[in-house]
Amino acid sequence: MGCMCLIYSYTLEIMPGYFLEESRVLDTWEGLTTRVGDDTLSKWLTNPKVRHFEVDINPYAIGGYHACIKVIRKEHDLPTEGSRGIENWISGILASCPVTDWAVVHFLNWLPSICPTMISSALKTLVDSGYVDKSYKFMNIGAVDNVKAMGLI
Repeated sequence: MGCMCLIYSYTLEIMPGYFLEESRVLDTWEGLTTRVGDDTLSKWLTNPKVRHFEVDINPYAIGGYHACIKVIRKEHDLPTEGSRGIENWISGILASCPVTDWAVVHFLNWLPSICPTMISSALKTLVDSGYVDKSYKFMNIGAVDNVKAMGLI
């Protein structure tokens, strides 16, 4: 926008560092969008302590439901505790191998009928709770950040 002369300046307001607590909960898209009470989308999105809310959805329905993972990062008062587990290290090692993405793409093209089940299984491996760390460390998850991905609709 700046190169079109619509924005000519901006000011950043810096806030002090803080800790975040992350929880990743397995759910279904249908349950998440129709539920009432404290565990609804609107409650999470309007909660001032929630700094990040993300939903990763399996686009394929299994048994009439789309599996999903809710990733919720809330402000936390206590210092670092817990870990993301060994799965994060294994995925980091696999992601740094240049053959991994090629192998996965070719395997799924060879046997596309297993995509729905593989995606649901992958979502189940993401379930975790109780991880607390400094806010700036959450989005940097290592070599997995460099994996190329494609999305088609």
